[in-house]
Amino acid sequence: MLDYTLSADKLGELRAAHRSTQDKREADRIKAVVLLAAGWTAEDVAEVVLVDPNTLRSHFKCYRQGGTDALCLIGTGVGGSACMLDADQLVSEEFFGDPRKYHRELRSLLTANFAIIG
Repeated sequence: MLDYTLSADKLGELRAAHRSTQDKREADRIKAVVLLAAGWTAEDVAEVVLVDPNTLRSHFKCYRQGGTDALCLIGTGVGGSACMLDADQLVSEEFFGDPRKYHRELRSLLTANFAIIG
């Protein structure tokens, strides 16, 4: 069984990182480590953040090995896979920023290439 004890300084760092992150997955990983350190069981935390208890244990181990920076990594060492799209397949942030433009572009693409929409 892992020892989930953390110092007050470490908990403070985690809380500050939780407040500053904009990424929900990062926030959930940080929250999970804080709750484990507060004495919650991995099973109870897993029920709250909706992940497997073994995943939470892995998050805690990752935090112990590399701190908050390692915990906040998405992909390398944490899970997930690398992007399989090439540069031509990636769509810019600007395209998704305006839903009306996205709708027009998608409609045009479907009409031109698949004759689905008239």
